[in-house]
This record gives sequence, structure tokens and C-alpha cells, in this order.
Amino acid sequence: MSSNPSESENSGVADAATTLNPKCSVCGQDLMQFRTGGRLGCPLDYQVFAPTLSHFFETNQSASLHVGKWPKRGPSRFETLRWQAEIRQAIVTQNYELAAQIRDRLRERKNQRKRTDDT
Repeated sequence: MSSNPSESENSGVADAATTLNPKCSVCGQDLMQFRTGGRLGCPLDYQVFAPTLSHFFETNQSASLHVGKWPKRGPSRFETLRWQAEIRQAIVTQNYELAAQIRDRLRERKNQRKRTDDT
């Protein structure tokens, strides 16, 4: 333990500052730099700023999962991914009738959106 009380107080302040404003050990970017600039410095920043980034993505991008762009025709990317997951689950549980129904629903939705785009 330090004999100088102000030295231990400063250590506590430094720890609190690090907790509130984490800094990447690779690129040196801190949370405030990300907030002001809007860009990350390196791939490790995704791990360093993970709690803040998940909140940032949910509030600014309406989602925390990036699914990329998707053509206007056919079902939305989210619908397609969800239905594909449901088909896989139905096949795993050997519920082939349900898998076929979901497949048909997906095809119908694709055709429906294609007809809408054609008019």
C-alpha cells in the first residue's frame, strides 16, 4: 500500500476513467474518439467497445445484426433467414411436411413480390 494518500486516490480516479472511457491496447483509440469520429481504429475495437457498440448499433441502425443489402423483389432478408432457419429446424426434427409448407410460403412470397415489382 502506498504511504502517500493522494497517490492511491489518483489510482482510483485513473481506474474509473479507464472504465468509463476504455482504450484499445492495439490502436490506442478510446471510446470518446469513437463517439466523436464515428469510426473504429482496428478490429480489436469491436471487443474493447462491445457493450457500447451493441447499444449504438441497436439505436442507430435498428438492429444489432448486419444482414447486408437485399434485392427489393422477393421476401425481405430477415424473412428469408427466418424461414430458412425454420426449414432447417423442421428437417432436423423430421417434420418434412412443415418444412415443405414453409418452403412453399417462401416461394409464394418471392412470386408475390416479383408480381408487385412488375406492375
